[in-house]
Amino acid sequence: LPMDFGQTSDPYCKLLLYPSTDTNSKWSFKTTVRKHTLQPDFNEEFVFPHIQLQELISRTLQITVYDKDMGKKDDYIGKYFNGLF
Repeated sequence: LPMDFGQTSDPYCKLLLYPSTDTNSKWSFKTTVRKHTLQPDFNEEFVFPHIQLQELISRTLQITVYDKDMGKKDDYIGKYFNGLF
């Protein structure tokens, strides 16, 4: 969705793996911002440390997309939830 004045967006994603059993752990990552595009390609890899494959069965990956705005709050674009198994 065009979120900026120039009919483009500067999207990025926040990834969160939950529920987390470790309250001190921030099971989250953020992609780099893709500037001036309506068709971003987020070809990035993230490793969630210290989690066993069997633990992933009860986890959900939340992906939230934002439009980066300089000098003000970033615009929310959308959210997606995906069970990992």
